[in-house]
Parts: sequence; C-alpha cells; structure tokens
Amino acid sequence: MQSNINQYINKLSERHDEISLLITHAESLSHTLDSNSEKLYISICRSISILLVSHLEGFIKDFTKELILDINQFIPFKDINAKVKRQYVSSFLSKPPKEQAKLYNQQIKELTKKFENIDDNLDLSEGQHIKLSHEPFLHKDNKNPKANVLFYICKNFGIDNIFAYLKNSELEIVFENDRVEIDNLINEIQEKLHNSTENYPFVINYDEYNLEKSAMTRDEKTNWELFLEDLLNTRHKIVHGVTLENMKNHNELKIFEQKTILIQYSIMLLLIEKNFTLEVI
Repeated sequence: MQSNINQYINKLSERHDEISLLITHAESLSHTLDSNSEKLYISICRSISILLVSHLEGFIKDFTKELILDINQFIPFKDINAKVKRQYVSSFLSKPPKEQAKLYNQQIKELTKKFENIDDNLDLSEGQHIKLSHEPFLHKDNKNPKANVLFYICKNFGIDNIFAYLKNSELEIVFENDRVEIDNLINEIQEKLHNSTENYPFVINYDEYNLEKSAMTRDEKTNWELFLEDLLNTRHKIVHGVTLENMKNHNELKIFEQKTILIQYSIMLLLIEKNFTLEVI
C-alpha cells in the first residue's frame, strides 16, 4: 500500500522546483546586468529569501500531517513509539506546576493504558483503531521555522536534539559549498526516500550519511542552527522593511536552498526510522 509520505515526497519536490526556477532566472540575469535588469535581479533574490522560509515552514506542518497519517494507517495504537503516544495523550490533560510532575506522569500512564484497552477492543481488520491528530505535535509558535521549533517537533516524535544528529554527519558537506556535489547528494537522498517509502513496510538504509547523535555542550550551536538564524534574519529584514537592498546574491541563495532541502530530508529520514518498523537493506 502506498504511503502518504511517499506521495508527499513528490509534492515536496514541486516546492523545491519553484525556488530552483527563480535562482536559475536570477543567475541568468546576473550575466548581463544593467540598471533595469539589476532591479529585477534584486527583486527576485529578495523574493527567494522570503520563499525559502515560507517553504520550510510549510514543510514542518505538511510532513507532520503526513507522518501522523501513516502512523494511523499502518501502526496500532499500542505499538506506536512511546514518546509519540505520550505527546498525544498529554494533549488531553492540563499541564500542572512542576511540583505535581509525578502526578501528571501517572495520569499520562493511566490515560495511555485506557487508550490501549479501547484500541484492543476495536476491529483492526475494518480499519477501526484510535487515530492520532497532528495538532498536538506542532509547536504553538509555528509561524517561523526557528531552530527551537524544529527541535521541539522532532522531540515529539522521539528524536532528542535533531541538530546533534546533523552535527558531524555526511550532510555537513553542504557547508563546503560545492554546489554540484551537494546537488548529487540531494538527488540521491530524494531517490532513496521515494523508493524506500513507496510501500509499507518501509525499506531503508541511510548508514552512509552517519546520522548518529553527537555529543554537544549545553550552549553549543551547530552549523545548522547558525544557518537557520542567518536565513530567518535575512527574511525578517526584508519582510519588515528594514532594508531595501539585496542581502544575498543568487550563489548564496543556491547554498541556502541546498541547506534547507537537506534539513528537510534529514528530518524525514530520522523521523521515519524512529516511528516505523523498518526492513533494513
């Protein structure tokens, strides 16, 4: 059975194509700039800076929905990742003060057990089982895809500190700014994601990307977090009229595009692995 995630991967590539088209047009204009074409070039680059953030924000919302749809489609409630169950069940409770944390944890355990008992009495063959909603997994302040928003959402799906997994991974090649090599990596991961999620159970192996959790100090910021700060700061200054100048040229924006795509694909790889029983090739 085809997964929702697989269908979404095709839609996601269409989002990426919009940005690529604008970057290609800006690059073409850059070879013959005059007073008129320079204005158009600047406008295109400024638009790209805004769209990159918009598409990343859209990815966070859309992939969360598709991930939940596939969890509902393929996994009985009792077999769902424990952290996912906790996040969902806790949405039915009011979070108490810290001093009542022990009682709160007990309430979550009891309510989870009730959900599991209800699910056990439903007819799975008829597709009857408890189905999660995606809203409890999104950040309350989900307007901007800040590092803490990505951190929070990935944690809800069982990945503690997404940036610790990206640190020292093979995906960090993006910070070497070799556009051709990075494009090849992006195409490889996209194909792997598409092929591995076409039917359930998923078949995937991404060991070659070294997405293993690295040690981090308390105040440490990875290259990925610094990049997100730069991306959002660029967008903020344009949207709020702080500057009318072009803050990033097409070459810089191409690298920005590649980094945002790799963040998206890494989140997909890690969250799919964490939340589904995989056949590893």
